[in-house]
Amino acid sequence: MAQIQLGPLLLSSYAFFALFGAFACLIYGWICIPKTQREQSVYLLCYAGIGALAGAKLLYILVSLTEILAHMDQWIYYVSSGFVFYGGLLGAIIGSVFYCREFHKDFYRQTNCLVPMIPLFHAFARIGCFFSGCCYGVESDILGIPTFSIYANPVETNRIPVQLIEAGMETLLFLFLHSYKGNRLYAYLAFYSIGRFLLEFWRGDPQRGIWILSISQWISIDIWFFLVLRFIQNYHHAK
Repeated sequence: MAQIQLGPLLLSSYAFFALFGAFACLIYGWICIPKTQREQSVYLLCYAGIGALAGAKLLYILVSLTEILAHMDQWIYYVSSGFVFYGGLLGAIIGSVFYCREFHKDFYRQTNCLVPMIPLFHAFARIGCFFSGCCYGVESDILGIPTFSIYANPVETNRIPVQLIEAGMETLLFLFLHSYKGNRLYAYLAFYSIGRFLLEFWRGDPQRGIWILSISQWISIDIWFFLVLRFIQNYHHAK
């Protein structure tokens, strides 16, 4: 795993790019969030952040439960490392809903300006994944590039850089959401779930799935059903 020296700190490449992504979100928020909403946005992000960490870790443990039970002597490793993005996304949404209900805030008004931060942060995080060697792609002599990963077998070979492809997808999604005037959360969920569903076919790490699809692909399908139901409900309300 690549490491980066930052003053007295020695960070993993993932941690470095995640911090860089958080800093980019901080700058974006300072520029784009109205001054009247900044204080409330900070509080909301605290709730969303706690929910994201809890959700990402919980889903990772659930997905890896069979492996964890088979290696109980290494349970500290599993508890201290590893996150699943979809779990973090769901946790962040739950945390945001809890905050808005607890303090009687309008969910749409409070979160719509913050949604572009999700793909902005995730783009940097996926670059970190690439340099850390996690979330790697399948082997390919045609579409692959030289890749090193201590998590893969073989460790060094040509693999499809799904992490960098997803980082590019997230960047485009961020630019789109920044200029989009509608419900940004629904737009993000719709486009990201489609992209993630397709990219999962190129993932080379353990399938982590049920039947022929990965857990992330099943979650993507659930998101589609949710959005379709919301569209139907809104259509009937509008009639």
